[in-house]
Amino acid sequence: MMKKVLLLSIGLWSFFSTFSQTARINEYSCSSPSTSCKINICNGDSIELRAYLDGGDISSVVWVEYIMSTYSGPNYSMSEVGNGNDTIVAPFVPLPNNNDYYYRYWLIVYVEGDGVKSAYLDVHLKNPPNAQISGNNEICEGEAVTFFASGGSNYEFMVNGNVVPSTVNQCIISSLGDGDIVKVEVTENGCSAISAPITMTVHPLPSITTISYSSAYSVATAECVNYMVNVTLNGLTGAGPYTVRIYDEVGGNPGTLFYTVPDFVYGPNGTFAKPIYDVGANTQFFQIEDQNGCVNFPTPTP
Repeated sequence: MMKKVLLLSIGLWSFFSTFSQTARINEYSCSSPSTSCKINICNGDSIELRAYLDGGDISSVVWVEYIMSTYSGPNYSMSEVGNGNDTIVAPFVPLPNNNDYYYRYWLIVYVEGDGVKSAYLDVHLKNPPNAQISGNNEICEGEAVTFFASGGSNYEFMVNGNVVPSTVNQCIISSLGDGDIVKVEVTENGCSAISAPITMTVHPLPSITTISYSSAYSVATAECVNYMVNVTLNGLTGAGPYTVRIYDEVGGNPGTLFYTVPDFVYGPNGTFAKPIYDVGANTQFFQIEDQNGCVNFPTPTP
């Protein structure tokens, strides 16, 4: 009688032990297909899937990869994958397309001693966002550029790979150099993509080395006011020929414009005639604009 009771106890322990064992794929333990065992990954990414058996030891495993059809329900194809390894890196077979198909992984676990357990996990692929960036790619030195991005819900702008401050989907950058590369990383539904690059062309501002005059007009007598005097801008740099304007104030306030040279000035040493400004000492500012549209007040001159 004692022997029968002992055998019955061992049998019951084995039954309840097997019954309490649970197979898992990573943290997912659905023994049949379920919406609670579903994950999304980005198209082009892979995912590591590992077999677990809670409450027991694994003897061997079999992995089956299904391609499921979202519009008709049944599986489109199936294949055994993983070569019996506890861990696989999925997916194995490309989907016909991401919108109408998804993966279903069936894990079959053979338990040490006796028994078989199963777990299921559905894996859906999400397309990365269509990352777009726009903004002026040709500017003058010191000019600020506003870049706009689209294609997702989160945006991270980068200059030469370094993240720069931004507001939602726009970024204002005022310190760009020639050849700098501007991109944006766009994220949507957990998937990210990087836009095509914008390569900057930054033109230097026109400049001069010295200014010379044909007479000392700053000490002109009253009857010489509005007479013309020759001015030479020496060492002109930039994309000539140049437009030259003369202002009473530096900065080019429209109300302070005194004179615009009617013809282009050619470098590197450009000579032109300008009217004498006023009796006595005075200060005027030469504004130089080159063919790239870059403007500079290189030197305030009397």
